[in-house]
Amino acid sequence: MNWIDVSNFLKRKPKNLNSDFKAVFKTPEGKRVLSYLAEYCSSNRTCWREDVRAHAYFEGQRAVWLQISLILNLTPEEIAELNNQKEN
Repeated sequence: MNWIDVSNFLKRKPKNLNSDFKAVFKTPEGKRVLSYLAEYCSSNRTCWREDVRAHAYFEGQRAVWLQISLILNLTPEEIAELNNQKEN
């Protein structure tokens, strides 16, 4: 998928998707999943790897996290809180 395809994909996004994301991740279960994704997708650390393929893989994970956090309008403080939850 190239950048033009990504742009077209985002234009076709279902109308209520943002509110759906917010409804799902507002629940206690959704918050636990979001906390897991924050850790798994490198929300608070670099995903750089020396191996180009590994780097591309981790950049893909991070791109998913960035899209989710953008849709949810997460602040840096909220992201930090999610990362603290995983430690408890």
